[in-house]
Amino acid sequence: MKPYYVLLILLISFTKADSKTVDGFIITLKNDTVSLKIKIPGAFSNFNYKEVEIIDSSNESKVLTPEDIKGYGYHYKNKDYVYMSKKIKKGALYFLEQIVGGPKASLYQYISSSGGYGSDKVFYTFERADGINLFIDNYSSLSDFRNELRFFYNENIGVQKLIDSKFNGRGHIQDDIKEVVETVNKL
Repeated sequence: MKPYYVLLILLISFTKADSKTVDGFIITLKNDTVSLKIKIPGAFSNFNYKEVEIIDSSNESKVLTPEDIKGYGYHYKNKDYVYMSKKIKKGALYFLEQIVGGPKASLYQYISSSGGYGSDKVFYTFERADGINLFIDNYSSLSDFRNELRFFYNENIGVQKLIDSKFNGRGHIQDDIKEVVETVNKL
């Protein structure tokens, strides 16, 4: 039994050592932006949408939850990442990755990985300026994507036509929904 404990300890140590510390920021509940260091998971770690570990200006490590801050972000490998505290379909607060942020519409996502090839489930949260949300996931049928988005963005005929022309293949879902939300913000 002891070899299993050693293996478990080594595995936990390896995944913790795999994390990286990068320059980033948090958005406080009072809308202040504070620069600090953020620990991000490495290649062998799963992303945690329920908390973020920060290193503050006094070099203290602290774990924050979506209840503690409005969001956080960082720049890593030539890409900006922003995570906002948002409710998911079940009502819990998660740090959702912001895919599109805009004055009229925003798009967020989180990924649930159960391991194995092709098993990632992507949960999308569409948010309108009036605070109304639409929750849909990548396992939904393409016609469900089309119908739910048409109903959600029913105020503009141009957006309706765009939605009707999209969602023709699973490989383009992310690009299609991103284009729809970006179009809503341009109108």
